[in-house]
Amino acid sequence: MRRFLIASSVLLLLTGCLNSYPLGMSEEEWMRLSPDQQFQARSQQAEIDEQKRMEREARAEAERLRQTMEEQAYQDRIDHNYRHARYGDVIQCVLEQSVIDFKPGWRDGEPVGFTLVRGEGKLIDIHSARDQKTTSLWVGLDDNGMTLRLCRKEPTGHMGNNKSCTDIVGTTRQYHRGLRQAFNHNDMRGSLYCTLTR
Repeated sequence: MRRFLIASSVLLLLTGCLNSYPLGMSEEEWMRLSPDQQFQARSQQAEIDEQKRMEREARAEAERLRQTMEEQAYQDRIDHNYRHARYGDVIQCVLEQSVIDFKPGWRDGEPVGFTLVRGEGKLIDIHSARDQKTTSLWVGLDDNGMTLRLCRKEPTGHMGNNKSCTDIVGTTRQYHRGLRQAFNHNDMRGSLYCTLTR
């Protein structure tokens, strides 16, 4: 029975290949061509396929270049923000008492510290307190320096969709004094303490 199924599958594949004619021709149109015309049609189809392949590669390369330029422009802006930071522009945070789904399995996370300047977003590594597992959180500070966002994965937009993230909101005065806030959202919970550095 198994041999029959394999043979049937191979036959179906071969039939599909044999019934595929170049230039979108039907079987009837293909059969009316002479062997020389069939060769020319296959050659023309090969040229079309090669052109399409080259166009796909060019589009992919253009997209890679666009992404690289965007990433470089973003990094230049963040570097500029750090160099010209004034008091209230940069915060330091410590994530403590975290319990996170390391996929699979909930684990306590080791405390981790990070620094953010206004407009910055990045991934930070969280190490399990129990074993060698590591996961990551995306953290970002909005341009006004008030909203700190934590997400389990890097968002697609500048600050991401708040439905899949946790927001910690504070004023400059609150961050100056030191802002501690507990959070519990979907597959992560913990306590975050943030203060201004300058």
